[in-house]
Amino acid sequence: MHYAAFAVLSLIVSVAFPVSGQTSVWTGASGDGLWLTANNWDTAGVPDGFGASAVVGAPRGTFLDGDVNLGSLTVTADGDLIFFSGFGLDLSVGPTRALQNAGAITLREGSRLGLAPTIENSGEIDVNTGTVGGALELRSDVELTGGGTIMLRGPGARVFAAGGPHQLGNINQTIHGGGQLGQNSITIFNGPNGLIQADRFEETLVVDPAAGVGGRAGLTNRGTLSASGSGRLELSGAGGGWIDNTGGVITGQSIGTVVFTDGIEVVGGTIGNNNAGLFSVAAGHEAAFRDVTFTSRISLTTRGNLGFGGGSTVRLLGDTTNNLGILNVSQAPEGETTRVLIHPDGHTLDGGGSSTYAATGPSSPPKRPAARPSLSGTSWSAAAAVSATTGSRSSTTEGFRAPKKARPWSSTPAPAG
Repeated sequence: MHYAAFAVLSLIVSVAFPVSGQTSVWTGASGDGLWLTANNWDTAGVPDGFGASAVVGAPRGTFLDGDVNLGSLTVTADGDLIFFSGFGLDLSVGPTRALQNAGAITLREGSRLGLAPTIENSGEIDVNTGTVGGALELRSDVELTGGGTIMLRGPGARVFAAGGPHQLGNINQTIHGGGQLGQNSITIFNGPNGLIQADRFEETLVVDPAAGVGGRAGLTNRGTLSASGSGRLELSGAGGGWIDNTGGVITGQSIGTVVFTDGIEVVGGTIGNNNAGLFSVAAGHEAAFRDVTFTSRISLTTRGNLGFGGGSTVRLLGDTTNNLGILNVSQAPEGETTRVLIHPDGHTLDGGGSSTYAATGPSSPPKRPAARPSLSGTSWSAAAAVSATTGSRSSTTEGFRAPKKARPWSSTPAPAG
């Protein structure tokens, strides 16, 4: 009798939980669609454990109804894996390809997918928001390949590392929507075929990288950072990370808005719009741009600071129609000042654009920089000085002053990412 009971128990365990190295294939035979129902898998049983692998395919509708660990996960083109709220799946940190997704993976609010080294996503991963948003959590450095998409659906949706900092390498994915990318916990590499885009209507995608090791960039962009469709892309330096944009593009299109905050510094590459995009340094914030080619207007909102570091070369290529130049400083309220900070040493402004300063700040004549920057083919409008003589508020153009939150500027270029 005891032997029979032991045999039955052994049979149950072998069906419910596969041994290390086995692969469980989804059948959905029970009809309830639940991951933890043994009859929904082939004879290998319910996959759970870092030695186990799972293949999720037809019939569509596989619901993760508990916390699970896996060595690897494959979702086929006809597969649809949906995380119930509050549950998580962690992938093993090892040398193998931990996730292959050709179908759809949906994280409901409060659920979590723990990513490990290599992710091949040719399908779509949806991270939903709510009171507690869904999350993609890096458990190690992670490389994203496959040409698929990752959608962040709202302010609570996030990509971060709990035990980082780790690096997220976006080789050829589209990471888009609105939510949190980085949260000061990961460094980011966006490859030549990578796209990070804020494109959800009136929602913000905050990209806030951690500081890179040894002064390196927190975000290295060789591809495209973009805002479109009334989306708002916020590039933040709150975590001390700066952006190496060499060979990359930061663009706004279809009335998308790109906002620079928290002392972020951008080095190299191109910043410009494509069909009605808008760029600004947020009110009360500072930003620095070194060796950047501007192809559109940059607007400074109330109390914003736009700083050019010493030794930089800024090419201004935008049009000057209606006296709106590349650098457009908006009017500040009484008692406030919007500043453009120019380093006096080795600074060059060239190209065909202009710098126009609107009447801003308290009523006082504008201050001259310690030394004029070198201007090559660039018009320099002193509209604010004229306004000051009529009693209007004036803009202030000062000698270089390092922002409190930005990486200290110097005549030495920032380290490569």
